[in-house]
Amino acid sequence: MASEDAAFFFGRRPGQPAGKKYNVIGGRYRTVGGRSFLQVKGVWVDTLYRPAAMKKALVRVEAFSRDYFDLLKKHRILQKLLTVGKECIVVLGGTAYHVVPRKKE
Repeated sequence: MASEDAAFFFGRRPGQPAGKKYNVIGGRYRTVGGRSFLQVKGVWVDTLYRPAAMKKALVRVEAFSRDYFDLLKKHRILQKLLTVGKECIVVLGGTAYHVVPRKKE
């Protein structure tokens, strides 16, 4: 699992030495609300996210939908964390939420 997580965040493939330094994809890193985020293929990803363990239970939420506002009411810290970017994955209470931009109509 750890090698899958490293591959997700750092572009390292399973079987490559773990001690070697790898560049973060795009080299993009931000800290918001005390949380660290890395940009992976255009998505800002909370470093608490563990793709190997959480990918199947990833909850997709469209920005500005009813679910989005319900989530903001339930987790007030999201108001700050979602300023990281238009599309992001945030971990709250052991659940990973993938917030995607609203579809244009």
